[in-house]
Amino acid sequence: MRSGPWGVIQMQNTNCDRCCKIKLGFAVGNVVGMYLAQNFDVPNIAKKIEDIKKDVEAKKKPPNDK
Repeated sequence: MRSGPWGVIQMQNTNCDRCCKIKLGFAVGNVVGMYLAQNFDVPNIAKKIEDIKKDVEAKKKPPNDK
């Protein structure tokens, strides 16, 4: 422990505190993601990327055999 401004005692961050914050953030992110996916029309990003790859490959010029 150390004394901060105005004599307030501050606890040093431990690895346990950091780990708990990471786990809590992960859990909240999952819950928010599930809510958004169920209640809104969220686009399928993986499908969009595949469509873009197909478009790029279709626009490539075939090699000339001359």
